[in-house]
Amino acid sequence: MSECKYCRLFKERYKKREEDGAYILYEDKKHRFTISSEEPKCAFKGDEFSRDNWSCTTLSLMRRAYYLGNWGLHFRDDYIGTIFVFPIPEEVDEDGGFIILVLYKDRGAVDNAIRITSDKVETLKKDLAERMVDWLFEEGKVDWW
Repeated sequence: MSECKYCRLFKERYKKREEDGAYILYEDKKHRFTISSEEPKCAFKGDEFSRDNWSCTTLSLMRRAYYLGNWGLHFRDDYIGTIFVFPIPEEVDEDGGFIILVLYKDRGAVDNAIRITSDKVETLKKDLAERMVDWLFEEGKVDWW
């Protein structure tokens, strides 16, 4: 399995804590405050989305863009699940459409990731997901934790 570009960058960017293997995203020693993350398990096996994932950085950065108020739509129902809908700008892919992520509540694993256009529905491809996050960074719609 070749993990996505952003899972690799995450592991390079953040220090791994030895005692529990968590990655330190933010640490304020004065106030004894730490934000940590479990090791990401990339959502891309080869070139396509796989349900066997946890906190994939590429998909987490898309979700982060929504929470920063910069992009996409979100609906959560604790009995049904959570859905994110992200429009694909022409600069990212000329066919446009939407990337849709489906999760249980709003935790680390993404249960399904698809792309919908006016004439097709397909499993999300790693290349498109990475280009989307590249665009989010270029447009200032997302940042690292």
